[in-house]
Amino acid sequence: MFRVIYEDENIIAVDKPPGVAVIPERKPDGSDIITELRRVRGPSVYAVHRLDKPVSGVLLVAKNRLFHRYLNKLFEERKVHKHYIAVVHGRVDQKRGTISAPIRRFGSGRMGVDFNRGKRSVTHFKVLAYGRECTMMALFPTTGRPHQLRVHLYHIGHPVVGDKMYGERATALIHDRTYLHCMRLKLPKPQGQDFYSFKSSVPPEFRAILRYL
Repeated sequence: MFRVIYEDENIIAVDKPPGVAVIPERKPDGSDIITELRRVRGPSVYAVHRLDKPVSGVLLVAKNRLFHRYLNKLFEERKVHKHYIAVVHGRVDQKRGTISAPIRRFGSGRMGVDFNRGKRSVTHFKVLAYGRECTMMALFPTTGRPHQLRVHLYHIGHPVVGDKMYGERATALIHDRTYLHCMRLKLPKPQGQDFYSFKSSVPPEFRAILRYL
């Protein structure tokens, strides 16, 4: 179901595939990351953060309550450096920039930009490559709102390729995945003497799609 990138007595870094949930869904079928890890390693496994089900890449899981609290605090204090890769529709002409657009929850689990009632949400970006009608981007979110990257890219008129919730659903259905991947997470170890740095390679289909889209 997934590959373990790194494991020690406190933490597991998983390379999450697209289409797999992190925690049990409303109709659990046992195919989520946490259920599978608990089946193999016992009940003391705790989700620290989320990757949306359609998103792939580095996912952190704590192996005890103490380290779970430590990791949660790092995310809350924005001490985790997050690096994502996305392929989006259209040509993003601005090579580098920042999307600062507050986000809140709307109906049906959908998030959206709301400059009056939304929570502060910031994403830095850099253009990496162009296809004929798409752009590969590096994304560096400094806040962690649900669906933040997908909402921000939709907001600027460049939805993630394959995203069935934020974008052209008819177009998304022809793609077999959502082209958003958590490539790297870097965070301080306890006592601040060193860093964890976990990396997942860019899936080959990300570069392949640039040749035909």
